[in-house]
Amino acid sequence: MTIKTVTAPPPRYYHGLDELRAALMLIGVFWHAAAVLSPFASFVYASPYHQSMPLYASIYPEHIFRMEAFFLVSGFLAQMTLARKDKRVFWQARLKRVLLPLLLGCLGVNFILQVFGSIFMGYEWAHYDVWRWVMHGWFLICLMVFATVDMLLPRGVFARMGVLPCILVATIGWIGYAALIYWNAVSWHLDGNASTLYNFFILHGVQYYPFYFAGALLYYHQDVLTRISRRTLWVIAALALLTMSLVYVNNLQFYPVFPPGTLSMILQRLNQMVAAGSVAFLLFFYFYHVQREANRVVRYLINSAIVIYLVHHPLVIMFGWLIDDPALSNVAYYLLLLLLAFVFSYLCYEGVRRIAWLRVTFGLKG
Repeated sequence: MTIKTVTAPPPRYYHGLDELRAALMLIGVFWHAAAVLSPFASFVYASPYHQSMPLYASIYPEHIFRMEAFFLVSGFLAQMTLARKDKRVFWQARLKRVLLPLLLGCLGVNFILQVFGSIFMGYEWAHYDVWRWVMHGWFLICLMVFATVDMLLPRGVFARMGVLPCILVATIGWIGYAALIYWNAVSWHLDGNASTLYNFFILHGVQYYPFYFAGALLYYHQDVLTRISRRTLWVIAALALLTMSLVYVNNLQFYPVFPPGTLSMILQRLNQMVAAGSVAFLLFFYFYHVQREANRVVRYLINSAIVIYLVHHPLVIMFGWLIDDPALSNVAYYLLLLLLAFVFSYLCYEGVRRIAWLRVTFGLKG
């Protein structure tokens, strides 16, 4: 039996996907700021004066699909680089654009947060574990792991794969993720650094690699994106609306769509991945067909996205604490927090792009 090999598409720049990837990073600022006002346990900073379910619920939908869409785009663009350049060039780019920002940029800004927190917010150095070092930079770990997989796989392997392998890997990934969630919740008890490393390398890897894998396959099967019918898109949109609604209602505890139980927990996770996958594909489909060249403002936002994302998280925590005044309304507190986070993040970007060693630290192009 012969295996059909698909040739790499003719070179072109995917302006729309570049815009989508940057947008997915930038809207993370809105999510992390909203988490400060979360009525649930917050992983950022829990305001004692401002808890708003309506505000938190209005931002929550982006959290369902944002990172899945990001890895879908990343897988596609990674294969574009591998198809055009040598593996060695691809690996060197990943070291400069992913590993260095993780080791220097992300850890550096989180160290500053720890110093601030130990002086003003009661942080203890004894509790400064792996999570506090990495926090929002976990996606960089995933990108490095996935890039390592790309290096180990035979060159052009995705060009020899069809639809069935894609479905098989996605199914195994989803079932594996659901099983890991169950195992983690019921049978696996890890604390501190071990738990964090398990989440970063195992749980997140299994959760997001199917999307990265699907993006890689889409690069060599772009005909799918041109042949798909409008009716199919409407079906995917209906599926997205249904599954997103179930996730929204269940996770925000409006109604227990998935009551406690092993099978229910697995179904909940599978539903969440279908919701994320369908929305991610629709976004990918739209921005794939955007071929206009970005204007100066959009190009600025694209270039600044990685720095903004890496520095905003500590800023949200610090400003969340500094302006936490009961005299402010919830909306005023959130908007002021957003404004300060964005303004100071962009001031940081302006400083980074003007200093050579900081450009290297945050993975910016020369």
